[in-house]
Amino acid sequence: DCSPPRALEPAFANPICSEDFLQRVRQEKVCLEGVLVDGFWLRGTVRVLNVAFRKEVTVRHTLDEWRSYCDTVATYLPPAAALPTPGLGADPQTDRFAFQLALPPYLEGRGLQLAVRYRAGGHGEYWDNDRGRNYRLCPPPRRRLSPPPPQDTDGSWVHFV
Repeated sequence: DCSPPRALEPAFANPICSEDFLQRVRQEKVCLEGVLVDGFWLRGTVRVLNVAFRKEVTVRHTLDEWRSYCDTVATYLPPAAALPTPGLGADPQTDRFAFQLALPPYLEGRGLQLAVRYRAGGHGEYWDNDRGRNYRLCPPPRRRLSPPPPQDTDGSWVHFV
């Protein structure tokens, strides 16, 4: 079966939607903008403070509570290629990076956690892990099926509810 995995849902609001998003980027130097689950892919963008010319942005993710993890390098989005961020416009003090992670075909009820690492030349290494909680994506809750309505199987006319 090649159908997409059961979708994951972010257990967090995309940080770009918060009023203090750019302030957070300026203080912490790096912040996940948001993610989108698209079939077998998790796509997202990251905003970093422009503190050095050389930048390396990596997304670290795990499917097993950090017993193992993978690092995926994010790609720089030149201002002309980057779609404007609603409500923010262009910000010359920050740069944007994009990433995509391949999701396994069978998640088997497992979630995914991720954190973002930003290395700014010789100016340091910065992490965004949703303020210590890690960004978590979880399978959607299973829908509970309601029991079928009672049926008259014996022909009696008295029913108890």
